[in-house]
Amino acid sequence: MVAPRKGSPSVKDVPADVLVALERGDIETATLAETLAVDFTTLARRAFPDLPAAAISRIQSVASKGVTVRMRAVGDVLNDFSTPERIDAAGTHASDIVRGWAAYTISPTLPIDQQLETVRRFADDHHFGVREWAWLALRGSICADPFGAINYLRHWAADPRPHIRRFAVEATRPRGVWATHITQLKTDPAPALPILDQVCLDSDDYVHRSVGNWLRDAARTNPHWVIDTINDWEQRHGQHRALERLRQRTTV
Repeated sequence: MVAPRKGSPSVKDVPADVLVALERGDIETATLAETLAVDFTTLARRAFPDLPAAAISRIQSVASKGVTVRMRAVGDVLNDFSTPERIDAAGTHASDIVRGWAAYTISPTLPIDQQLETVRRFADDHHFGVREWAWLALRGSICADPFGAINYLRHWAADPRPHIRRFAVEATRPRGVWATHITQLKTDPAPALPILDQVCLDSDDYVHRSVGNWLRDAARTNPHWVIDTINDWEQRHGQHRALERLRQRTTV
């Protein structure tokens, strides 16, 4: 087994040869800093050599924007200028950034359950970055229909794969990171209990940390609800180290 590559901690520290390989789409990023260092125009030209000049110009026009804006922009460009076959192939590309672009091509006009089922392969990707792009790509749709999303994702919360369980939690966080807030869940977090009830004792740390982040989001506007929820879990499950950790993590 090849040891994971140690990534660069900041954009300025990315070695020139690593940046070249990243922008050729030959390797995956190892840190967020490496993603931020990549010129999306160069990578798009390599991954989609048939993109016309108008498509490239649109990607270049957002080069100074934040990374989530740029990810969305490339997804839109691929929808407008590439073929469904090429987009589908992008979902298995060697570059995690290109796979992330593929997640951003999912149409927000589809019913929320179809969007979620389409994004599932990205939610379960082996790369941390793709898993983040998966929920961020659908965040707008989840904000528009949070209760429909929760109704569908409650089944994911019981999935045997931790990446899928984690997506169910992370995608519905009231606040989230780099994400639009879900106003309804900031006001009343209770509708998300069909998801949270199933993962409050999750043995996978990746999932359980996401539960803690969810509750910490909720505690910013509903601290008493969070306390009451953890108390209820303790009544049902007894004293448990997982619940102690959640209590400590959600103190704001």
